[in-house]
Amino acid sequence: MRHFLLAFINCIISIGCISAQQYNDYIGAGHNIGITVTASSTQGSSTPQKTLDGSGLDAPLFDASRFLGQSTFGANLELIEDVRDLGMEPWIDDQFTKTPQTLLPLVNTIWAEIYALDNEAYGPWAVHFNYAWWQRNMTNNDLLRQRVAYSLSQILVTSINSDLREWAEALASYYDIFISESFGNYKDILLKVTKHPAMGYYLSHLNNPAEDLPNNIHPDENYAREIMQLFTIGLYKLNPDGTKMLDGNGNPIPTYTNTDIKQLARVFTGMSGSVTLPMMYCPTVPEFGTDMYCTNKTQPMKMFGWAHQTGSKTFLGHTITGSSFYTDATAMAEVDDAVNFLFNHANTPPFVSYRLIQRLVTSNPSPAYVGRVSAAFINNGQGVRGDMKSIIKAILLDP
Repeated sequence: MRHFLLAFINCIISIGCISAQQYNDYIGAGHNIGITVTASSTQGSSTPQKTLDGSGLDAPLFDASRFLGQSTFGANLELIEDVRDLGMEPWIDDQFTKTPQTLLPLVNTIWAEIYALDNEAYGPWAVHFNYAWWQRNMTNNDLLRQRVAYSLSQILVTSINSDLREWAEALASYYDIFISESFGNYKDILLKVTKHPAMGYYLSHLNNPAEDLPNNIHPDENYAREIMQLFTIGLYKLNPDGTKMLDGNGNPIPTYTNTDIKQLARVFTGMSGSVTLPMMYCPTVPEFGTDMYCTNKTQPMKMFGWAHQTGSKTFLGHTITGSSFYTDATAMAEVDDAVNFLFNHANTPPFVSYRLIQRLVTSNPSPAYVGRVSAAFINNGQGVRGDMKSIIKAILLDP
């Protein structure tokens, strides 16, 4: 019996044992010459033959559905049909014209309603941010903007799993950076993230002091490390297509050293809250060292030149000359210089492009796909680097 079964299986998988006409066309969507499909039952107008003759396939509708699954949080049939009829790129262009629908005003409205019912309630806190996020994304029409904003928030991360959960106004104001700048420029996003008190608090460059060697005080290194590792250049030097460069021994090449972190940390010193809250125990005017409790958490941080680290700062081969004395403006100019340098680093386009592709389209993009998006990051066709509109189109319309 065993020999019979083996012979039967070999016959089945052997072309020579099958007596049939060779089919040189592909099967499906009308390519079914000489092929008949039968089934044990048929429901209504559905016939087995539709699986091959193309009458059961609406490829443009399926394409529109797939596209909206990547560019929005989901779509109904009416929107899918609209995109099928309008076209994907015209739909994107129309979405670029939609007014940003931010979260902070909605958080304030929700909290006002809750507080009116219970003036002993605590908040607004993280749950009220969640209420606003869901309400906005269930009723909005800036569908693409909100999807891109969410993707950016997963890259330039803060978390409610910290004391930030107590301040919905900080969470909403920070998230609104991505809503407002989704169709802007990645450099502007980086700058606003760097100066926002929510990020300053989360990665501890809010009230980051200058070096004080006699008292063993050194600038906090958290943000200096993370802006490189997570927001711009990553851990290893990259080719334009996102693959790692290798040294002569076939090993990846680190992008930065611990010395680079320490030097860059000197740049992110001297910032504190720009506006204080009118509350008991809070200073009446902004001053360096004002804690998060007393800081207006919706306004960018202010630079206090006297608290900024003096001297030059050298990182990744780039030197900021520095000074022995700073005004608020000249100290903040060093922050702008550092962020601009990282934005223009060769690693940033492939590193950021790869992560945006992951959060919009596919977890494992090919090097060729990353390379095409990275090229759009470098130049939008008009000599502009970091143009989010160009990057978004390159991701969503890639063939």
